Amino acid sequence: MRKYPLISVCVITFNHERYIMDCLNGIFRQDYPNIEIVISNDCSSDRTHQKISKFISELQEPNRFNIKYFNQEINLGINPNLSFALEQCHGEYVAICEGDDYWISNNKLTTQLNSILGTRYSACFHDVKYKKEGLIFDSFINQFSGYSISDLEFIKLKDLLQSKWLIPTCSFFFKKEVLDLPNFYHELKWGDFPLFCSISTVTDVYLVKGIEAVYRMDNPSSQINLVSPLSSIVFSIDMIRFLTWLKSKVDIPEVDERIFFQMRKSRNEILSFQNSTIYRIVSFIQNFISKYYYRLRVSKRK
Repeated sequence: MRKYPLISVCVITFNHERYIMDCLNGIFRQDYPNIEIVISNDCSSDRTHQKISKFISELQEPNRFNIKYFNQEINLGINPNLSFALEQCHGEYVAICEGDDYWISNNKLTTQLNSILGTRYSACFHDVKYKKEGLIFDSFINQFSGYSISDLEFIKLKDLLQSKWLIPTCSFFFKKEVLDLPNFYHELKWGDFPLFCSISTVTDVYLVKGIEAVYRMDNPSSQINLVSPLSSIVFSIDMIRFLTWLKSKVDIPEVDERIFFQMRKSRNEILSFQNSTIYRIVSFIQNFISKYYYRLRVSKRK
């Protein structure tokens, strides 16, 4: 490979004190010679900042990488933090690795770049191992996507819309010029699926064979482990908002099918929430406050 285009590695992290060293070690061991590393720490309340700062200060070859570290003074939230970090990425290509995941191959970036250079693809991904309850398992895609990895060569937008969970975030690699996100992207409560889908409106996504990373599912503070009735409703509303935008970009039946699915899902989630303990508590507090202010107004009139 004669040319070494700049690759930006986009890292977002929040309260990953226990995991961030694995993430950084995997990134800084890459053999690719032209890397920009963008790290945005979302005002962690643990020692994530101290760990990152110490790691950077002790680098043996600090000039080998172009490092941009941002320690946010206020908590932005997952998607605003991702939006911010992506805006700081100036590479021709971008790879994503969240702070609790890590890469296990030193030539991951080189392999992914070589896999799509000179092809019709502007994005690629690969299978990963996943860590759960302290154990590491093979093939995230076989386990969670509803697809068999042996049957895949590349995926289209319709595959993303029909799958359960197809692209591991820490495996995604794309050409920056195909990034076309809705102007409300930073307002969404999650960012990986909209990112994958928006890029898939421009290019099919190539599957690079091999397992090059570990996706951590045993982080208690991970978004996948913070499910609540209210957050599920918000997620569905966000999903419908994004899918409506997607429909304005592409006219395929899978978008409509996913919208109808999310509408049914959100309706069921709202009904379920109304029967939940949280809803009853909130209703009780609301009624109590309403009665209190009513009595207060009556007493003032007297």
